[in-house]
Amino acid sequence: MKVKRNVWILNHYAADMMLQKAGRHYWMAKELLNRGYRPVIFCANAIHNSDQVIEIDGDYTVKKQEGIIFVIVKTHPYVGNGISRIRNMAEFYWNVKKVMKKCWRAGKRPDVILASHVHPLTCKAGIEMGGKWKVPCIVEIRDLWPAELISLGAVKEKSLITAMLYSLEKYLYRKAAAVVFTMEGGARYIHDKKWDTAQGGPINLRKIHYINNGVDLKGFEENAIRYPTQDEDLRDERFFNLVYTGSIRKANQIDALLDTAKELQDEPAIRFLIWGAGDYLPQIQRRIQEEKIANVKYKGLVKRKEIPGILVESDVNIMCWQNMDALKYGCSYNKMFEYLAAGKPIFSMVHTGYSILKKNSCGYETKGNTPKEFGRDIRELYHMSEAQRELLGENAVKAVKQFDFKVLTGKLIKIIEEL
Repeated sequence: MKVKRNVWILNHYAADMMLQKAGRHYWMAKELLNRGYRPVIFCANAIHNSDQVIEIDGDYTVKKQEGIIFVIVKTHPYVGNGISRIRNMAEFYWNVKKVMKKCWRAGKRPDVILASHVHPLTCKAGIEMGGKWKVPCIVEIRDLWPAELISLGAVKEKSLITAMLYSLEKYLYRKAAAVVFTMEGGARYIHDKKWDTAQGGPINLRKIHYINNGVDLKGFEENAIRYPTQDEDLRDERFFNLVYTGSIRKANQIDALLDTAKELQDEPAIRFLIWGAGDYLPQIQRRIQEEKIANVKYKGLVKRKEIPGILVESDVNIMCWQNMDALKYGCSYNKMFEYLAAGKPIFSMVHTGYSILKKNSCGYETKGNTPKEFGRDIRELYHMSEAQRELLGENAVKAVKQFDFKVLTGKLIKIIEEL
């Protein structure tokens, strides 16, 4: 098959995708390869959310996974969200540019760069190198910085660092050949900031696009069959099992889930099962034990390929995250798409704009803000008829088809070909 275009993808944290054989850019790269493109993913050797590092000699190494080329850039490891992580971000920014230059001089050159905003310096690197080589750079925005950082209390709304981050954000949108938001309300966000050309700003909304996160639907279905869960709690039909899988960090609001469970202790059949890991896990385990929250069970950590087998056996799958103002522009919560693929109702403790759950009638997005109100909504799900819950699950299966990575990559290709 004739190579159409060389697509260089910059994602600081994509090494974990290589190891897991899964994730947004892994699946996009795989589909690009299938359609005749030549994707190359540039990432750091420090594995995000772990102390693991891919050991390499020199500035970088090259690895291949299922035909996808990974250029792994050397950086120092980091722990948590402090100075060591900031240093790691800055290192990747400088080092990935050096490595890209080396690849360029070796005759390996991109036709387009896709720089993903897991932090803004990655996008800045893509724009700078694209400008130097006159190669179009697509900026992909997965988090609204600094808006989300303000909501999480990481930075103050009126501070020098916040002003600098807003200035950098505006620069990225202005300089990018195209901007892809993973949340549907990206264009509205720019309009609300008065940065669009219609309001005298520098950003033309015609270059703003929307490609949400998604799921490799075929892979999900295959794993659900290949790795069925053997968990006795999940298979116990005496219980109505609400399942959470994913990170266990403070921002994931597992505390609110535990408080909700306490509100439901008068419903002995309702039970919460939690799979996952994170730095907030000890606090969660301590609360379950000390407060005797008998209707919550922590089940441990499983391999990613085993998650589909768990989700398809649940009664309801739960999304929880810290509510924040930025969510009015939409949600790109990774787990939601696996939950949709599972074909079970979804209960979300999060209020979002452009709600996929509401649009597709495939679950409940809570109307409340407190554990008592969350509990009320879960009671409603529990007491509805089996047929009603099955309809929510059927709607989820229909909805997820638009978020299969074959479809999402097709949207990306359309943007690339129009540059």
